[in-house]
Amino acid sequence: MDVASELTLRDMRESDKNYVLSSWVRSYSAHGLHGYVDHRDLCADYAPIAEALVARSVVRIACLRAEPDVIVGWHAREGLTPDAPLTVVHYLAVKPRWRRLGVASWMTRELLEMGLDYTHRTDLAVKFGIPPNWAFRPYLIWPRSKS
Repeated sequence: MDVASELTLRDMRESDKNYVLSSWVRSYSAHGLHGYVDHRDLCADYAPIAEALVARSVVRIACLRAEPDVIVGWHAREGLTPDAPLTVVHYLAVKPRWRRLGVASWMTRELLEMGLDYTHRTDLAVKFGIPPNWAFRPYLIWPRSKS
């Protein structure tokens, strides 16, 4: 399958927000490398963090070119200041049936060569490969204070 001919990237719409949030929390609960935490507790405790990250991030949606409402995956990224270039990837998710087809690499193709920070490490990310020039910095999920 030629991912580039079938898919397109677009900005998140307000109508996508609930899907992004629920898939983020479910995915991180199932695949995050955070040790044993009860699923219900993690979902309840982590949901406000994911919501805050979505609010301050650029969220890009991978969707079918012919049907832009059909979401295949998404990623959330941000700079650490409003005028900064992109420096942090918070999360990337691809629906299970679209995995192993190159969707994640295609979604992040312009980011792969950059030396970026990322804040969430999952077993899927480790399995499929994290770019060697990306640094794991989990505490960047909290906004920097204005000094």
